[in-house]
Amino acid sequence: MYGLDYLKTIEKNKLVINGLQFEKIKSYIFASIFTAGGLFLVCFIFIRQIANNPSLEDYVVAIIFPSLMIILLFIGNKRLLNRDKLKEFTNYQNKDRAKELIIEAAKNVKWDIIELNPNFIILKTKFNLINSSQAVILIFFPENRLLFNSINWQFDYIKPANFDENYNTLKKEYLKLEKEH
Repeated sequence: MYGLDYLKTIEKNKLVINGLQFEKIKSYIFASIFTAGGLFLVCFIFIRQIANNPSLEDYVVAIIFPSLMIILLFIGNKRLLNRDKLKEFTNYQNKDRAKELIIEAAKNVKWDIIELNPNFIILKTKFNLINSSQAVILIFFPENRLLFNSINWQFDYIKPANFDENYNTLKKEYLKLEKEH
């Protein structure tokens, strides 16, 4: 069974979920194959394009397309390698009050509360008409910081989550409630 390892998360300052080793390894293997294939294709396009008495257009194609492919590979790998990052959600004075506001904000945006722990909250989002949902994890750090992460539900490590969209949705509702109270 999956479970957030709170102590390791605090120690490493990144999300640590027990039971995801296989998912992580699988996604890194996929990224390695994708990167190697992409770099092979970049080299193939470049070499093939400038092989026989190249014109200016050949040089442009040989530089622009491989450059775009390398940028796409970089962006894809960056998203994969940053999945465990934690983003500052808020600083709180009263942990119980912050927890109440998070729960109320989650209910207002129609997210389900999956786990309510003294040290963290796990919410399940709902998107669109299809069965697409993600886990939003809020972790209370000892120094009165609340940190945020969002991954695919049920912790599917390969598919990217709507990290920024989830963050902005919950943050907007949280700030609205904070002003009201």
